[in-house]
Amino acid sequence: MSENYLTIIFDGSIYSLQEYGGISKYLTNLLNSLVKLKSKIKVDLLLPKPASKYFLNRKISFIPHPIYTNLLIKRFKNIINNTFLYNKNLIQIFHAPYYEKPPFNDMMSVITVHDLIYEKFPQYFPRTKDTIKFLDNIKMSIKKATSIICVSQTTKKDLEAYYDTRGKKVSVVYHGINHDIYHPENHQSIQGKDITYVGSRANYKNFPLLVKAFSKWKSKNKFRLHVVGQRLSKKELNLLKKHDISNFIITTNPKETTLVNIYQKSHALVLPSHYEGFGLPLLEAAACATLVLASDIPAHREIGEKFPMYFNPNKHEELIDALNASLSSKLRNKHIFAGIICSKKFNWSKTAAQTLQIYEDLIKS
Repeated sequence: MSENYLTIIFDGSIYSLQEYGGISKYLTNLLNSLVKLKSKIKVDLLLPKPASKYFLNRKISFIPHPIYTNLLIKRFKNIINNTFLYNKNLIQIFHAPYYEKPPFNDMMSVITVHDLIYEKFPQYFPRTKDTIKFLDNIKMSIKKATSIICVSQTTKKDLEAYYDTRGKKVSVVYHGINHDIYHPENHQSIQGKDITYVGSRANYKNFPLLVKAFSKWKSKNKFRLHVVGQRLSKKELNLLKKHDISNFIITTNPKETTLVNIYQKSHALVLPSHYEGFGLPLLEAAACATLVLASDIPAHREIGEKFPMYFNPNKHEELIDALNASLSSKLRNKHIFAGIICSKKFNWSKTAAQTLQIYEDLIKS
């Protein structure tokens, strides 16, 4: 290893699908941390042009493309072939942070599996032609992968329940937190008046439960519902109107600095999801000294341990109980402090180091 350069070729097509989502954040932070760890590591990123603004390190080379296509694969193969002619000592691994097969059948490859939402909740994803094609792609990507990274033990357990992973090394590598960005600010969250929701509002995210609980909460007039993510749909606006919620605000796809400010000035972050593979907002909020009210699901328990105030995601009454409990200064401070301590266990340098070890183990095997 010491005499050879290790080149990791990442598929960056996720940036064509989401700019601010969890997988994009994972890839951005992994790459920026990975290239700081080893002097003889090189990263090539198959990348849509707009995403290049996230990367400043000269060790990351960009192969810009608008979408992932057969034409790109052909161009990509030519680049690899030319590289081998240029440097015979180069060791290359293909890493897909989402679901993508390696361009060569005999190429060492790694995929990261974030969750098994399509498999666990088929009722939310009708088996259309596109869905079936996507599921086939997942199955083939897992089959072709030399090594698999899961973002939690919860995801690993789900993966092994739905797919044949015999003969493959499946490792758990947690996400991280950038503590230079996500940090407390004089415990402003204690004074906050926003009940905040962050992320996608897909069906399994259970956003209507929060709306119902907030509408029935006796203290709702002292607080504001703050929704962070995509624009509210007509259906969601009607839902808020139906539950007589007029005191709300929507912030669409904020930058991280804005998101940190939102966390710091919130009374609490509420995560009512039925399922998560990891759940970055849980830790981001905790690192900002924000109280977290979270659904009692395996991933939240695994990552958050005892710091969130938990509630049953099927019972809005339990969320109301948690909101009432959040009014206690003594209880708030206990959970907030525990969250700050827990969040410090997670950082992107650790994520990158564990990922690099997987690459090196792959080469040795």
